Amino acid sequence: MAGEVELCGQDIEGYLRRYGYLRTEPDVMTQPHVGRKGSRQYVGSRRGQVKKKRANRGALKLAIRDLQQFAEIKKTGKLDLETRDLLSRKRCPHSDPVPMVTTRSNAHGTYLQPGGTIRKWGRVDLTYRINSYPGENRLLAGEVDETIARAFQVWADVTPLTFRPVTKKPDIDIEFTRGKHGNCRLHFDGSGNTLAHAYFPGEGLLGDVHFDAAERWTIQSPQGTNLFIVAVHELGHSLGLDHADHRDAVMFPWYPGYLGSSYLYQLPAVDVTAIQALYGAP
Repeated sequence: MAGEVELCGQDIEGYLRRYGYLRTEPDVMTQPHVGRKGSRQYVGSRRGQVKKKRANRGALKLAIRDLQQFAEIKKTGKLDLETRDLLSRKRCPHSDPVPMVTTRSNAHGTYLQPGGTIRKWGRVDLTYRINSYPGENRLLAGEVDETIARAFQVWADVTPLTFRPVTKKPDIDIEFTRGKHGNCRLHFDGSGNTLAHAYFPGEGLLGDVHFDAAERWTIQSPQGTNLFIVAVHELGHSLGLDHADHRDAVMFPWYPGYLGSSYLYQLPAVDVTAIQALYGAP
């Protein structure tokens, strides 16, 4: 029927929930249960599992419109060809700052995380360590070291931040890994889809950056997945930035493809404004 949201076999609802466009709400439940930290959770009356309400078509249509608005494509509220193409593209696994939260990096310098808090490092002299390399993808360790250093320099050029490689106890650990790894709650899915992920600033795992070693990582080539631009994006998260709803921003959640030589790359103005809202100008 015209105007209705058609799923056509795609888990559009799961996608919209995963990336923040639909809230996850428990269904009507029985048996209140107190979690480990005293938080109240709700369990089902049969299997003890959390149930979630299925979104109605109206809610799905509005969520799809929010997704389209964030991605700067035509707002139809439908799974049209342009939207289907968007859903199939590689992207960052972080959720997007849609209108239901206040996180945003914009041209006015406003930058708030959900709940009005700002996540940033409390110092400007930061250290990092590359713990593992992409191996069989045949990038030399020196090539990876140089590329990651240049990705850090993109952010250092527009802020007072400095980044220094160390061998012990860094602020930011970087590694190439596969599938379920360490104590990270995010798992990689093989080549394609999720390319990398990073944690916001903090101690321990926080601030760290992980790349999926299953990807065909490349540097100065339109083939494979460009390590430099993905690293710049993920380091933005590691420094405290969330996604930006500007197609030309490096913090736009969808992978842009090869953008030319990394030696000629300039950070877009929207990202400069966002990072300087956190750390100031050089």
